[in-house]
Amino acid sequence: MKKTIFILLIAALCRNAEAQNARIGIAAGFSIANMHSKVDGETDNGNSKIGILAGFVADLPLSGQFSFQPRLQFVQKGTKDEQTSGGVTEKAQLGINYLELPLNFLYHPKRANGFFIGAGPSVGIGISGKAKYTYSGTSLSSDIKFGNSDEDDIRRMDLGANFTTGICFQNGIFLSANYNQGLNNLLPGGSGDGTIKNHYFGIQLGYFLNGKKSK
Repeated sequence: MKKTIFILLIAALCRNAEAQNARIGIAAGFSIANMHSKVDGETDNGNSKIGILAGFVADLPLSGQFSFQPRLQFVQKGTKDEQTSGGVTEKAQLGINYLELPLNFLYHPKRANGFFIGAGPSVGIGISGKAKYTYSGTSLSSDIKFGNSDEDDIRRMDLGANFTTGICFQNGIFLSANYNQGLNNLLPGGSGDGTIKNHYFGIQLGYFLNGKKSK
C-alpha cells in the first residue's frame, strides 16, 4: 500500500512539473580541478586533477527567455603535484569529494531549445577526502579531516561563483560546460596563515526525463 501511494505521489509531481513547463534531468561527466594557494606571500598552483561530476538538474522557467536551473551534484575537487630532484620523484595529491548545489540563472536566446548561458552562486559541502604522498618509493595516505580548528585539515563548506553554457536539443539531451571559482578560504582558522581556494572546469552530458521544453 505504501509503495502504491509513493508511486502515485511521484506521478502527480511529474504531471505538475510538466504542466508548469518545468523539467527534471540527470547529468554526468568529469571535472578538471585545481587549487590556488597563497602562503607567506608566495602563490602556488598545483597541477590539474581529473574527477567525477554527476547529479540531478531542474530547469524552471521564469519569464521570457530566462530560467532558474538548480543542480544537486557530486563533484571531485583537489590538486596534485610532482617534482623530481636528484633522480628522486616526489608526488603529492589531494582529492576532496563534495556535494554541491549550483544555483544558475540562465538566458536562452530561442527560449525553447538551443544555446544557453548563465551564472549563479554555488554551495559545496565536503563529504570525504584523502591526501596521498609518495617519495622515494614510499607512499603515505590519510583521510581529510574537516573543520575550523588547528587540528583540522580543511573547512567543510566551499562557497563559489558558477558560470555555465551549453546547448539543449529537441529530444531533451543537453551538453553543458561550467567553470566554478571558489570564493572562501578553505584553510581552518581564518586567513592569518594564508589562503587556499578551489576552482574547477566541468563538462557534462545530460537528459531531461520529462520530455521536451515547449516554445
